[in-house]
Amino acid sequence: MDTTRKSTARVRRMLTLAAAAGLVTATAAPALAAPGPAGVLGSLAPSPEPAVLDTLQVGDGNYEVAVDPIHNRAYFASPGAKAITVVDATTNATLQTIELEHAPYGVAVNPITQIVYTSNTRDKTVAVIDAVTGKVTGTIDTGKGHGIEVDPVRNLVYLAVPGDSAVQVINGATNAVAATVPTGETPVQIEVDEARGSYWVSTTGDATVTEYSSATNEKIASVTTGEGPQNMYLDTLRGKLYVDAFKAGTVDVVDVNTDAVVDSIDVGAQPIGIDCNPVSAVCVVPHLTAKGDGGKGSTDPDDPGRVSVIDADAGTKIAELHIGGVPLGVGYNPLTSTALVTDRGSAEVAVIGA
Repeated sequence: MDTTRKSTARVRRMLTLAAAAGLVTATAAPALAAPGPAGVLGSLAPSPEPAVLDTLQVGDGNYEVAVDPIHNRAYFASPGAKAITVVDATTNATLQTIELEHAPYGVAVNPITQIVYTSNTRDKTVAVIDAVTGKVTGTIDTGKGHGIEVDPVRNLVYLAVPGDSAVQVINGATNAVAATVPTGETPVQIEVDEARGSYWVSTTGDATVTEYSSATNEKIASVTTGEGPQNMYLDTLRGKLYVDAFKAGTVDVVDVNTDAVVDSIDVGAQPIGIDCNPVSAVCVVPHLTAKGDGGKGSTDPDDPGRVSVIDADAGTKIAELHIGGVPLGVGYNPLTSTALVTDRGSAEVAVIGA
């Protein structure tokens, strides 16, 4: 993840707040769990041609990954190991394994407070971790949630609870559930717009993405997308929300100012995640299927772990890569202009230049 990215959009806002709070320094990074200093950002230009640059061994059967570009850290939720694995976001070296009482599936990080949150779906809890010490500091009783996201500006945590058709709002200062917000059918993921003071919720059961006010939790707008919307990426530079539609096999482009789908990019069956270069709008999209278009995630040598790379601004798919296994989570790193893509069935993490 890169200089330009940090100087623009969401990361720029985070850096400004972090600097004001005295959280970004020029000192050397402490060992292991303690986050390092703000990285020197390079060019946010994508690789000339998307490619798999490396394969890491991280945790065990990783699901989601969260990147903190301010402190140069990536956090992998490893339910098989009941742990969060901490990786240096520039060197890709494993720094620490934080053991948890319950298996984590989702993970999010607040780069300002340096607190990591995990959604422990099966145990209906959220774990609270101090990223500086690597210690678990609390456990919050919640619904059976998976998708988790942080608003670092307001110190709020959002948890999607599909079975309850609701999003729970957690106060980061008190570690208590402050509100339960009714949503559409089967909410999957949340995307926060810190500047507009709102958050988006994808509801796969009724094929919509809905914007809510951060202040009141009232609905602002709702947009119908392709069937099965799941993960989202907010492009604040262009005022667009990119939505992977799992059943439709598309990435839909929503204009957040007009609340309308303005483009639909065909990527192939079962896109399950999306994260992007915030300047170029080149996005990396893993597919859960690994067995052709009708697959359900089982490995097949004819289609070993498909990952699409798209130019969301141009509305085109520019590359298809195969990383093996069952791709699932993705985190784009602006310090290195690479994406980290997890394999649900192993410890392998693909490093993709894009």
